[in-house]
Amino acid sequence: MLIIDTHTHVAVKSLMSRTVSAIDREMPILPVKDLIEQMDAHHVAHAVLVQWGSCWDHHYVAQCLTDYPDRFAVAAHLDVQRHDAMEVLDDMVKRHGFTGVRYTATDRSPGENPMQMWEAASELGAVISVSAGNAMQFADGLEPVLKHLPDLKIRIEHLGRCPYGTGFADTQFDRV
Repeated sequence: MLIIDTHTHVAVKSLMSRTVSAIDREMPILPVKDLIEQMDAHHVAHAVLVQWGSCWDHHYVAQCLTDYPDRFAVAAHLDVQRHDAMEVLDDMVKRHGFTGVRYTATDRSPGENPMQMWEAASELGAVISVSAGNAMQFADGLEPVLKHLPDLKIRIEHLGRCPYGTGFADTQFDRV
C-alpha cells in the first residue's frame, strides 16, 4: 500500500518568523531529516510539505524539494496582498517545481479582480490547499470561488474544521 501524508510542516528554527502562530503555540520545529526518519519508520512513501501559515520565506521547503524530489511535493503560502503575488506564484511553480499553494478560504486578490489569485493557481495547474478558522469560513469563502471556478483543484485542510464531538450537527459543516 502506498501511503502519502498530505499535510506536513518542516522548518529550522532560524527561518521561523515570530509572526508564525505555530511558535506561539509552542509546536515543535521539525527539520526535514527528522520528518524523513518518521516517514521511513511508518512506511510513508511521500509527503506534501505545506508552508507554515504567515511564513513567506520558502527557501527551506524549496531546498527540501531539490534534495528529495522523489519524496516531496510542496505547497507554497503566499502573501496575496503583495503587488507581485501572482508573479511569485508563477515563479514558485514554474521555476522551483512547487505543485500547490496554500490560501485561506476567504482570501481574495486586491484590485479589480478578487478571483485573480484563484484563477492564477488554476491556470498553473496548482492544487490549492485551503485553510480556514472554522466551517463557516470554509463555506462562506469557498462557495463563490467554486461557483466561479467549478473545476478548481482544492484540498480542504484540517477536515474542514469539522465540529468533532458534536455529532456533525453544524449546518455550516454541511455546506463545506
